[in-house]
Amino acid sequence: MKPSVAAERLVASRWSRSFCQSGMLKSPEEARMSPDISIETMSVAEKVRLLESVWESLCAHPGDVQSPEWHREVLEDRRRRLEDGRATVSAWADAKARLMQLGR
Repeated sequence: MKPSVAAERLVASRWSRSFCQSGMLKSPEEARMSPDISIETMSVAEKVRLLESVWESLCAHPGDVQSPEWHREVLEDRRRRLEDGRATVSAWADAKARLMQLGR
């Protein structure tokens, strides 16, 4: 379920305040505007929140995000391989189990 606009603003506000309080930024406005955030000094939790904010921003305007041409080419190749019988599909549970085995 997608969070409400109010919830998104609350998270962004808390994120901005945490950066301001850490001294990394001067104001909440700078958190929204500054491309000069030092990733090297961020904690893992701060980095994850930053990624979540970027992803939410991209998802808010999906029409603004265009896939590169190579995405279409890869999808066409995969479709052709499925149609020609050179590739198969798996249920998600099976694929996930195989991936989990690879990670061990």
